[in-house]
This record gives sequence, C-alpha cells and structure tokens, in this order.
Amino acid sequence: MLKKIKIDKKKLKQPDEFVSTTSKLVDSLVVNWKRTVLILVIIFGSLGSFTGIKFYTDYVDRKILEDISQAVNSNQSGNGLAPDSIVLLQKAAQRGGKKTSGLISRIYLGNNFYKVAMYDRALEEYNYVLLRATDKVDPLVRELALLSAGYSYEQMKDYSEALKMFEEIADSADSIFADEALISAARCYEQLGQIDNASKSYIRLVAEHPDSAYIPEATTRMEAIGTKIPSKTQ
Repeated sequence: MLKKIKIDKKKLKQPDEFVSTTSKLVDSLVVNWKRTVLILVIIFGSLGSFTGIKFYTDYVDRKILEDISQAVNSNQSGNGLAPDSIVLLQKAAQRGGKKTSGLISRIYLGNNFYKVAMYDRALEEYNYVLLRATDKVDPLVRELALLSAGYSYEQMKDYSEALKMFEEIADSADSIFADEALISAARCYEQLGQIDNASKSYIRLVAEHPDSAYIPEATTRMEAIGTKIPSKTQ
C-alpha cells in the first residue's frame, strides 16, 4: 500500500513555489524511474484559490515524466504555457492514454486553457479525465478534475453545474479538497441567491474543517450574509 503523503497547503500559495516543488519532485522520480512503485506528487498553482495538489500512481513512464516536467517548468506568462510546452503535454497525454500519467497531462492542459479563459476547451480536458479516472484507481486525480471543472463552470456563470462538481467532492470521504469545495459551493449558492444553502456550506466548513485556510473567508462571508458564526470561530 502506498504511504499517504501529507502536504501543508497553507504554505504553498504562490505559483513559483508550486513550480519549484513540482520540478524537484518530478525530476527525482525521473532519476528513479525503475522502481517498482513510483509515488508522484505534483503541486502546482492553478485555478482561482487553488493551494495545492497531490497525486499518486503505480507506475509512470519515464519519458512522459520528463515531458511533463519540461512542459510545466517552461517560462509562463499571462498567456499561459509556451506553444512547444503545450505540444509536449499533448504528446504526453496521447502516450499516457488512460494511465495516470496521461490523465495528469490532461489536467495540466486543462489548467492552461483555463488560465487563458478558454473554459470550454478546459472542460474538454477535465471531462476526459472524469470519464476515465475512478475513485478506486485514481481518486485524487478525479477529485482534481472535479474541482477544476467546478471552477470552469463557475467562471462561465453556470453555477448549477459548478455545484455538482463541488458537492461531489465535499461529500467524499477523506477528500483533501473538501474545505475548498465547501467554500466554492457556498460562493455558487450566493450567486444563485440561495442564501440558506450558502450559510449551511459555510457552517459545515467551520464545523468539519476548523483548521482550514478558508475559515477567515468563510467568517467574512457569514458576517456579510447575516449568518450566525459558530462561537469557536469568533
């Protein structure tokens, strides 16, 4: 059984930190690619309030890892990844196919399209992953795709679809993104004018994730919509 790796998401908020950590971790795996079981942990800054991510995989092809590492560590700008980096990720996605490495490549592609506001195109990549990543084989990859798709729908102002993504994560047992999903769901409920449901999501966040980095934001929003703040957050 793979050992679960814990990451303090609060300390990984800046894109430069994500890129640096990703480079070191992926490069290390490339060097040790012949190990029977490889643990791939990828941390990157991405959509909206993303603070971190981790994946695991049983085996990842060495060349695909090299391409992913090279692509995500290329120079980026407000216009997203460089064209040659996008091509590398597309090739990695094709070679990886349904394997975890291929799905991770598509997550990065989707993230790049999101960054340049091509939300429909981003959703194509995320939905590809959702159709193939299962809770048993790639649970963390699936959660990321759900969260990413939720942010894309939110940007498109399709709050009902966004809620489906966020609520699936929030209701998942031991989800590492549950707190982020709850506050995202609350935002969508507010946009839909469903203040009672928004309040429930904020209160649930406070009750179930008292150490979450999103507590201050939740507290501010509860005050704004007139929700009574649980005493332990005061």
